[in-house]
Amino acid sequence: YAEDCFYHIDCDIDYNKILEYFKKGLKSRDGYDKMREEKYDYIVTGFAPGGVVVLWLSGIGKQVEIGRYQGKKITISPEEIAKLDSHERLLFDAGNKKSVLEDEMVIPKAVQAVNKNKPIPYGLWDTYRVRYNWRSIFETQQEGKIGDYGFDYFNGEQDEIFAEDTTQSEYANLPVPKDMGFFWRDKTGQQYRGYIEFNEQEIYNAFTELFKGNITENAEFYFRVNLTNTYVTVMLKGAGKEVAFRKNKLIIFPVKK
Repeated sequence: YAEDCFYHIDCDIDYNKILEYFKKGLKSRDGYDKMREEKYDYIVTGFAPGGVVVLWLSGIGKQVEIGRYQGKKITISPEEIAKLDSHERLLFDAGNKKSVLEDEMVIPKAVQAVNKNKPIPYGLWDTYRVRYNWRSIFETQQEGKIGDYGFDYFNGEQDEIFAEDTTQSEYANLPVPKDMGFFWRDKTGQQYRGYIEFNEQEIYNAFTELFKGNITENAEFYFRVNLTNTYVTVMLKGAGKEVAFRKNKLIIFPVKK
């Protein structure tokens, strides 16, 4: 709709990569706080301007990118359009395209306003796919303990990390996070839950500043809970630098026992 054109793609996908993920599976926590083995059960396809196609595998709390592919622009002839039913022909109707692009249920008004009269951001999606070597470090106060946490990444991937996971402190080649959810307990056993939505410009500026084009550096995402369990400071550390985050949207609340 936004580009007023069509793309076609017909290509191989990474069969072996998909098979490995299906064999490996993933972990999940049940309602009784016990860990259990799960399987990936969805194949998700996404589209971005310029004919970009991305494929993911998805399961409970986990989504991994399989590959990025490139479609080719095509022209649908008037003869082909004439053979379509009335519903399919709406794709080629200028009035219908306009109504869809202005529909708040399709594109929120705030998003429409921010992007009004701006050019289509070709290539933006590929910047979301850049990965860096980083790990998460959590600091709680007064003998508190961090529990499970998870990230949604700008490249469409998702990750859930469990407290029992012994590899959580290791560096990994990861995309830039879009938001995260987590919980911790204080020394009395009171549980708190938190959610952080990162400001896109701020977090990308931070990664750019820290890595300066050298994406082989290691960095630490540092989360520190305050004494009253009401606030979390966020910093990105690495290469002898520290960048503080000040534009996050933060929600914290105690969980009723």
